Amino acid sequence: KYHFTIEKVDVSMKGNIMWKRQYQYSLPVVHYNGEWLSRNGLSEEKLVRRLREEGWGKTATLKPRPTVTLFTTPLCGLCLEVEAAMELLQKKYHFTIEKVDVSMKGNIMWKRQYQYSLPVVHYNGEWLSRNGLSEEKLVRRLREEGWGKTATLKPRPTVTLFTTPLCGLCLEVEAAMELLQKKYHFTIEMVDVSKKGNKMWKRKYQYSLPVVHYNGEWLSRNGRLNEEKLERKLREEGWEKTATRRPDL
Repeated sequence: KYHFTIEKVDVSMKGNIMWKRQYQYSLPVVHYNGEWLSRNGLSEEKLVRRLREEGWGKTATLKPRPTVTLFTTPLCGLCLEVEAAMELLQKKYHFTIEKVDVSMKGNIMWKRQYQYSLPVVHYNGEWLSRNGLSEEKLVRRLREEGWGKTATLKPRPTVTLFTTPLCGLCLEVEAAMELLQKKYHFTIEMVDVSKKGNKMWKRKYQYSLPVVHYNGEWLSRNGRLNEEKLERKLREEGWEKTATRRPDL
């Protein structure tokens, strides 16, 4: 019913000692994009609500990608230019190119109709342009129908802030992270080390707060957020905000 990726973590395996200490008495535990969702079982209601809110429901039927038809002849130089432009657009959008040579036997109807206005382009059987390609028109149709290719299929990164309620510097780091969210795609996860269940993190980090992790790996501690480091990671992985972008779970 929903699009998402299942990741299993065996807490008994070497390398997962941290998770074993934290969760050995409350298994099974479920996280959603790095954030705690439920323990001692699955809360289906919670999971389904999150998936619905973010629009990850599977549609009943999958519509076929659109067909862009190019009416051409072997001696049409402009037709070759239009074909090249369409192939470039295929790098950004999902669609199928269909070529119809009007000079071939069986295409007499198209020859009579289009021989003086080639190249002609159809979109899903409907006329789109003649005497060339209207890229603006074609791109608008593809965007309206949601055929843009996503840059990545990986989930957005999680930046974890280890904090306590009395940590003033932690509030400054949180504010700096929220400002960065205006420029980059990432999820902020807050871990209050003073809370029950976070004793392991308290032992580890109580004298070096605020501490920041990037996708579970240490990024900075003891002071202000290392914005330069964080921005560099986000840029390298291509998480700058564009007009539209939605990763898979």
